[in-house]
Amino acid sequence: YTNYLEVYEAIKPVISKYSDDVVNMSAAKTSTNMQIQQLLSKANFESNIINYVASVVTKNMGVKNGKQQIYRTIISKYGQNKGLNIYNHIKKHI
Repeated sequence: YTNYLEVYEAIKPVISKYSDDVVNMSAAKTSTNMQIQQLLSKANFESNIINYVASVVTKNMGVKNGKQQIYRTIISKYGQNKGLNIYNHIKKHI
């Protein structure tokens, strides 16, 4: 194809739409990560727990059954009692 400008103009709206979605999701993940860290920090959890849980939440954002996966991961890592306590602190914000 010799007229690349026509091709670019045709696909530019599609590329723009999806690139904005990626940027918006990235911003949402960063915001949620910071929010989870603040919540757990105020609840006096250890820093390794704060970082781990925030990363688990960020990783599972926007994923089908993400909340359930977050819950299962936290419970499997920290046990039923402690894991449930952690999850109860963050569940309204995920």
